[in-house]
Formats: sequence, C-alpha cells, structure tokens
Amino acid sequence: TMAGQYEAATQTLEYTLGDAKEIVDDFVQSNSQAIGMAEQDAYKFANIYSNLLTTMTTDQQTNAEYTNKLMQASAVIMSKTGRTFTDVADRIRSGLLGNTEAIEDLGVNVNIALLQTTDAFKQIADGRSWENLSFQEQQQVRLLGILEQTTKKYGEEVAENTSILYGGSCKPSNAKELFANPDVDGGLIGGAALKVADF
Repeated sequence: TMAGQYEAATQTLEYTLGDAKEIVDDFVQSNSQAIGMAEQDAYKFANIYSNLLTTMTTDQQTNAEYTNKLMQASAVIMSKTGRTFTDVADRIRSGLLGNTEAIEDLGVNVNIALLQTTDAFKQIADGRSWENLSFQEQQQVRLLGILEQTTKKYGEEVAENTSILYGGSCKPSNAKELFANPDVDGGLIGGAALKVADF
C-alpha cells in the first residue's frame, strides 16, 4: 500500500540518518509538491542519496546535510533545465558512482581530469594526486565537485519562472490543497478529470 511504502521510506532514512533525518524531512515536506512529486517519492531519492553518502561521510549529521544539498541541487537543476526531478536525481546518482556520461547531460562533469581542477579536489588532495587519495577521499571529491559545478552553472535558487505541474495523485479531496500551493501551477490529472464537476 502507499501508506506502507511511505512508512518504509521514512524508516529507512531514519536508520541511515538517525535524528539528523529531520534536516531531510524539512526539505521533503516543504518542497515535494513544488518539485512535482509525492513525499514518498522524494523520500525514495533522499534514501538513494543518503545510502550513497554513507561511504563519503563520517557521521549521520554530515550525511543528512549533504543529502539535503543533493536534493536541493536536483531541484535547482530541474527548475533550470525543464527536466524531471527523477531524471536529474538519477543522473546525479550515476555521477556519484563515477558514470560520466549521464551527468554530463546536466553540464556537470565527473571525469578525473576535470575533478582535479575543482576547489574540492585542491582542498581534499592537499597536493596529492588522485591516485594517492583514499577511496573515501575520491568519493568526497566527486560529491563536492558535483555540488561545486552545479552551483557555478545553475546557482542555488529554484528558478522563479518554472512551471510546476503536480504529478502525484490529484483528486477532488486534495485538489484544493495542492493548487493552493503558490509553487504548483497545475496538475497531471488522470481518470479523476473525467468528473469535472467534482473539482
């Protein structure tokens, strides 16, 4: 059931982030409608990011902060490129795993030669070559390099002129609340739209 999937997603995140989960909760609860997805789907991506970040961070608080930054970066890129949040998040996930091709479509590059030019590399490497970094340090460079490039290319704010269409379950019982959100400009309504009078 949907309630069960939501519960599972939040419990998994709590396991990974502990009390620091509230950092991600704030983003999900404040932004899920604006990015056109149900909270459960936003938690799914937060889980994906936080699981990947366990190898790059040393504690739950830092993991939660970077999970939140990746969620925000995904929303910013989505708003500036017209891509879906899912597409952007999948490409960033691939980039975190070292796949250069998928993330390059976002204008972000994670090949080693380019990562060595980032401020993140210079700070973490402290004069060492890529090969002399530990796996965790390489992963940290990749994460910080992605965030650095994203900020330089797209900024940190979701574009004001972005039209947001809510793609979750819109029905007469929740339509008024959804469309009262100033960030939601419309919805992708399925079979429920056949009963126009109910809206």
